[in-house]
Amino acid sequence: RGQAALTRGDFASANKWLRDAEWILTVEARDVGAELQQLQIFRLWTHIWTGDLAAIAHERTRLAPDSALAGRRSIAAALAVEGGVLLALARDDVAAARAVVDQALASEAQRRTLTVSGFNAWAARIQVMLYAGDDAYAAVHTMWGRLRSEGYLGVQIVRIEAYLLRGRAALAAGDVSGARDIA
Repeated sequence: RGQAALTRGDFASANKWLRDAEWILTVEARDVGAELQQLQIFRLWTHIWTGDLAAIAHERTRLAPDSALAGRRSIAAALAVEGGVLLALARDDVAAARAVVDQALASEAQRRTLTVSGFNAWAARIQVMLYAGDDAYAAVHTMWGRLRSEGYLGVQIVRIEAYLLRGRAALAAGDVSGARDIA
C-alpha cells in the first residue's frame, strides 16, 4: 500500500504505510534486508518530494550509520545524494550541492551500465543545474538516449522522474513547445 500511495503522489499516506511496514520488517521479520532498504528509500522520497527538510535531516541521521555498517549502498547513496543535495540547496549552498553530486558521479564513472544510484546522481545533478540556472536542458538530452537504451524509461517511477526533470529543464530553457510535447 505504501508504494502504491507513493506512486499516486499521496505522500502523507505513503509515509504512514511505509513507517508501519518498516516497523513490521524490523521487529517481526527476518532476512528482509533488501526489502527494508527499498522501503527506507521510498520513505526518504516521501520527505524529499514534500520538501520536509526536518524529516530528511532526521532520516539521514537515523539511517546513515546503519547503512554504512550494513553495507547497504543504495540507501547510503540515496541519503547522501538526494537528501544531501536538497538540504544544501535549502541553505542556498550550490557549491555544497555540486560537491555531493560530483562525488556521486565520480563513484559511478567506472561503471559501464547505468545503476539506480547513477540515475539518482544524474537526477540530483539536473536539480542542482536547474536551481543554479545552468543549461540543464542539454544535460537531460545527453542522458536521455542512455535512459532509453538501458531500459530505465520502462520503469514507471524512473520514467516519471525523468520526464518531470525533462519538462522542467525545457521550461527553464524557454522551450515551451518542448515542455508541451512532454506533457
